[in-house]
Amino acid sequence: MNANQKIIFQSLFDKFGTMLLNKQQMAQVVNVSERTLDRHREKGFGCEYKIEGGRIYYPLDRVVMFLSKVNLTH
Repeated sequence: MNANQKIIFQSLFDKFGTMLLNKQQMAQVVNVSERTLDRHREKGFGCEYKIEGGRIYYPLDRVVMFLSKVNLTH
């Protein structure tokens, strides 16, 4: 992780206090609805995720990498 990614990681960790974001938190981070996240997953787009106990979680390190990638391409 580079310095900017570390800052993003720490900021998100401070805000949510967890290493795994749920759908609601991820939707807030990327400023889309939870349904949009669902559609992205269905189509194979978006951030890497895990399914645990039937729930979807986004590992914080993968969220940071996703945000970095999206910002570089736009």
